[in-house]
Amino acid sequence: MFKRFILYIEQAPWDEELERQEKWLNRFCWAVIGLAIIYFGPVCLWIFLR
Repeated sequence: MFKRFILYIEQAPWDEELERQEKWLNRFCWAVIGLAIIYFGPVCLWIFLR
């Protein structure tokens, strides 16, 4: 199992696939950050304004 993982990292074009999907990954990450701000923002603001 470990040997197959090493061969995949060394020989598979996973880095090229990651570069092709970078636009969607960036959008997903910004969406997660935005949701975290919406979720935690009011609580943090309430704590700071007390």
